Amino acid sequence: MIISIIGPPGCGKGTQAKLLAEKLGLPAISTGKLFRQEFEARTPEGIEAEKYWGEGKWVTAELTIKILKKRLEQQDCQKGFILDGTPRKMGDIPLLEEYLSQKGQKIDLVLHLDTKDETCLSRLTHRIFEAREKGEEVREDEDPEEVKERLRQYHKTIEPVLKYFEEKGILRHINNEQPIEAVFEEIWSKVKTVIQ
Repeated sequence: MIISIIGPPGCGKGTQAKLLAEKLGLPAISTGKLFRQEFEARTPEGIEAEKYWGEGKWVTAELTIKILKKRLEQQDCQKGFILDGTPRKMGDIPLLEEYLSQKGQKIDLVLHLDTKDETCLSRLTHRIFEAREKGEEVREDEDPEEVKERLRQYHKTIEPVLKYFEEKGILRHINNEQPIEAVFEEIWSKVKTVIQ
């Protein structure tokens, strides 16, 4: 079972991916987290990826799949996984689908968290405040101005992606303007129809 959860920056994809991963007993794979891990490990791919996300731009499809493949080859991904934040542009799809089909796999369901920009910004501001209260480091790409730029980029690239998965019949829209628990209930009701 391979499920992709996509949505704008700051919408809470990671939280929902983690909840779903726990419920299904599958790993949640965040491309953003993978990019940061690779960068912290100072791998050539991580250093190259940072040039993009450091400026609020999308990492190229080729580099994304290269980094993603390393993680998807691991044993815990062989029965399926939850993709958090991928694919988010049309260029990502052919490479990802080609890689999965070589392994006899495919994306079974794509969940889009429908979220207003104001909601993303307010959730992010809250997240930054909480991180600072705990003395944790705030990610550079979570600066409100940076996020506004990332939101602009997101809206520019996401429509054809949604249309593509809608035509395949595997896209489900989730009302993300609800409390976390209610959003997850809606997600779970959609997932159950695929796994039954």
